Amino acid sequence: MTNTRYVCRSRGYRLAVVIWAIFFLVSLLKLTPHVATWEVGIQGTPDLELYRDLVSRVHDGSGYYDAADQALHANGFETNSPFNWRLPAYAVLLGQLETVELARWLLLALALASVILVVRTIVAPVAGSFGQLLALLLLLGGTFGWVVYEPDAFFATEPWCEVLLLLSICAYASGRWQWGMAAAVAGLALRELMLPYCVVAFLIALKHRRRNEAIAWLVVFTLFAIGIYLHTQAVYRRVPQLNGLGTRQWLVGFDIRYSLLSSSMNLVVRPLPPTGWAIVLTLGLIGLGGWRGDIGHRMFATAAVYVAAFCVVEARTYWGQFFAPLLMIGLINAPASLRDLVWPTRSPSGTIASTPNRNPDHAGDGPPAQ
Repeated sequence: MTNTRYVCRSRGYRLAVVIWAIFFLVSLLKLTPHVATWEVGIQGTPDLELYRDLVSRVHDGSGYYDAADQALHANGFETNSPFNWRLPAYAVLLGQLETVELARWLLLALALASVILVVRTIVAPVAGSFGQLLALLLLLGGTFGWVVYEPDAFFATEPWCEVLLLLSICAYASGRWQWGMAAAVAGLALRELMLPYCVVAFLIALKHRRRNEAIAWLVVFTLFAIGIYLHTQAVYRRVPQLNGLGTRQWLVGFDIRYSLLSSSMNLVVRPLPPTGWAIVLTLGLIGLGGWRGDIGHRMFATAAVYVAAFCVVEARTYWGQFFAPLLMIGLINAPASLRDLVWPTRSPSGTIASTPNRNPDHAGDGPPAQ
């Protein structure tokens, strides 16, 4: 494993990261006695009966909002909660397939492709054969593993978003921002929870003065806002007593328990005790923080935003599919990151060595300007 970003940081910076990591890990460990473990055989993605019913109704010819209203009532869900009304894109697209089961095989193929691309594009430049194999096994525990373990998982939007997020990151790592943006926008059309990643991509485009990409993101955000407005109005017409935006019921003040739970959304990690989840979350963030290159910034910023957001929002465990795969990537870089935090490599003259890195700080996201 090559040197990490920490090797070039000051002693004070590295000390601050170590103190934060200890504090964060201890805080998580204090919560573990109050977090229920996961029993093998229990669903990882709940509410699949609702999604299956909804997609089936659309497939049979019902309009989305009529189908959603009927499915919510039939499955005992409140229709006056706006968050129970998903964006229509996923159900409409699945409903167009000749056989809905085809979607499962499509998701499995895309998930496998995303894992292979991550290993070849992002992990291979900084890790040896063992690290690449480990990354492959860890990442297969994400969407691919869930769809094998839970065949109906493709009815939910989150597994699709995980795959699209990974494909987007791989495209950005290859310098193809158009493809990276397209994958991210596709995820945003399926689930509004993709928005934090899109905002990170927009801010990185601004940072590197990629004017065309930044303008394109502004257009996307405008269209997304219009789409959300139209979606809300369509729901209001069916449920006049809609409970506002429904945000208060999701805000929890500050509770990192939800970040801990959602970080376990991986079949390799989930069977571990909660103590193991806490260690994975901490080491994953440390590893991402030390990943060299602009793509390292992108992965760390994305994971950090979701972790921070889920500290104040009552996140569902399966929402972790938006950042849990990034933690798996971070784990590959965690040993080298810990080494460089505690004992950075030094040259004979006593200064920190600046050894060549196959993933330099300015690689991975294309040219800095357009």
